[in-house]
Amino acid sequence: MAGKTLGEQLAKLGLVDKDQAMRSDGERLGRERMELETRNNTLVSQHDKKALKDPSLEDLRTCSTIRDFCEIAKRLLKMSPSHIGDIITQGHRFKNDKKGKELVWRIYKVRDLLPHCPVEKRETFIDRAFRKHEPKIEIPE
Repeated sequence: MAGKTLGEQLAKLGLVDKDQAMRSDGERLGRERMELETRNNTLVSQHDKKALKDPSLEDLRTCSTIRDFCEIAKRLLKMSPSHIGDIITQGHRFKNDKKGKELVWRIYKVRDLLPHCPVEKRETFIDRAFRKHEPKIEIPE
């Protein structure tokens, strides 16, 4: 009897009508599917709201991890490269460990190279500059 639904097992034993068992199993599966879709839609909409929200300097000040900082800094730079000074200032609070020092170095490199980067390649440059394992920062060709 393993692998069958409870309704099929009860119908096989003759305890319930087969049609009734199939109908209740179908209704249960339908309810479960609707609950799962609702849950997924809620999670997706929460993620979309966060992703679609324009980052602000306040978001940069309040983020607690280097990873969050890099994501917000990337989005800020893509919107307005003039925020680079604020990003440098806020990045210094992470400089007490090795990864934080590397982050500050990367931000300074971005600041130095950004004016030389063509506008059409700026987004690619910013994405590459903040990659986790990118050993060097250079303007894309």
